[in-house]
Amino acid sequence: LAASATRLGLPRVKLTESVMDDVVSVCRTTPRFAVKIAEDLTTFAANLEIENFDRKAFLKFVKTFDIHPCGLNRNELRVLQALQDGGAMTLNALSARTGLERSMVQRDCETILHEHGLIVIDGTRSITGKGREVLRGW
Repeated sequence: LAASATRLGLPRVKLTESVMDDVVSVCRTTPRFAVKIAEDLTTFAANLEIENFDRKAFLKFVKTFDIHPCGLNRNELRVLQALQDGGAMTLNALSARTGLERSMVQRDCETILHEHGLIVIDGTRSITGKGREVLRGW
């Protein structure tokens, strides 16, 4: 975050120890996504004149920027919710249930959900315990 603050010409933001795990929990698996989160967090903190970023500030940050666990977007959360509500299903059934195109579910949603261990694919798609936990916690 210090590098982002310096590059953006903003004051440095100090994260409390407890918030570090929270920040990591909303990052996707790409470095580019982590840099984007750091820049958004730095700008957010500067706009609100927050010097010590604590859990309360973090919760306001994720709500303001519509950030979800593991960096999931709304479509990925919709797929998880459909699997939780409807049980294991085929790609076609999942596409019909979510209203998302089959190729989009397969290419865009399943990849990240599978990488994070939130779904299992074995002919059908099923939500894991970790996937249920993500839906329950947010």
